[in-house]
Amino acid sequence: MIGRLRYLNPPLVDAAIAVFLGVLAELELLLLVGDLSARERAADVLTLPFLTLPLALRRRAPTVALILILAAERVQELLGGGLRNGGTLPLLAILLAIYSQAAGVGLRRALVGAGLVVATALTIPPITLGDTIYRLVLTMVPWVLGRVVRDRQERALTIEQRAQGLENEQAVRIAAATVEERARIARELHDIVAHSVGVMVIQASGAQKVLDDKPQRAREALQSIELTGRQALDELQRVLGILRTDAEGESLTPQPSLRHLDTLLEQIRQGGLPVEATIEGDVRSLPPGLELAAYRIVQEALTNSLKHAGKAKARLMIRYREHELQLEICDDGQSPKRNAANGRGHGLVGMRERVGLYGGSLAAGPLPGGGYSVKAVLPLGG
Repeated sequence: MIGRLRYLNPPLVDAAIAVFLGVLAELELLLLVGDLSARERAADVLTLPFLTLPLALRRRAPTVALILILAAERVQELLGGGLRNGGTLPLLAILLAIYSQAAGVGLRRALVGAGLVVATALTIPPITLGDTIYRLVLTMVPWVLGRVVRDRQERALTIEQRAQGLENEQAVRIAAATVEERARIARELHDIVAHSVGVMVIQASGAQKVLDDKPQRAREALQSIELTGRQALDELQRVLGILRTDAEGESLTPQPSLRHLDTLLEQIRQGGLPVEATIEGDVRSLPPGLELAAYRIVQEALTNSLKHAGKAKARLMIRYREHELQLEICDDGQSPKRNAANGRGHGLVGMRERVGLYGGSLAAGPLPGGGYSVKAVLPLGG
């Protein structure tokens, strides 16, 4: 039950407390407090709501709540009522307001509240030494208690923030150490792969020399090349696994190529963009890296058209030339926002990086008659 109370809305809880104390105070006045004149009872009945209802603000505006309650108490005294009539719940409301103000604000405002409380205590009749000391002690106890609670809360918050800062700093150090260690391991594995490839080149050269005269030795050399190549491939996969970020995962699924374009085009069409594809020239096998770069360029260009072209049609042209591969992706969509961002998107940056890796060129921008075009040229060979 207590665990559930912490999840209640604090302003709602404060309002409920204020109303509950107000009702009890009125009942106490009517049923338990006796020997009151009509004037005293009327003064108390009229001012009691102003002594309890401001507690609804005790956490949102504790100083305001305290001022309202102290003012109500003075008005009650001036009208002929007052705490001397024997009511305990109005006194409880005042003490709760003092505690809430001391615990809910900074030291400077808390001192202002303490000054108001002291001034009120010193001016309430009867002004005798014993009554004054009693009122000062009674009102300062909840104020001191509130400041102690406030101080502990601030210390706990400071400790929590320091712990969080140390935890974040430790996480940064661990991440930096992890990156450094991965780089070191990658360099070591790179040396192993480079050595294995060098051995394979030497063995292949030797096998070629003895292939006609000593085929058995050539076969042994080829078997050694196969074994060394498998080991080098394993080490290379480990290098890639180290350099791969956690978000990229550990999947070793083969990378896509131009042979997977049919699947890509079908996905784009299902997304709502009709695409017409045309291939010119002799389709032939290209280096895997270049195939991947070409696929990603087409994928990114069509994805941009799908996102920004609106109701449009797209056209894909792939031209296999003797010394280069030409890609052209265009659409007839009207998108002023995309045209205004001409060439500054993250997708175009990625396409330029892929094209630049193979010494090619990329041109992207709006078409004169409307639409958008991406043209890429990837050199073959060399």
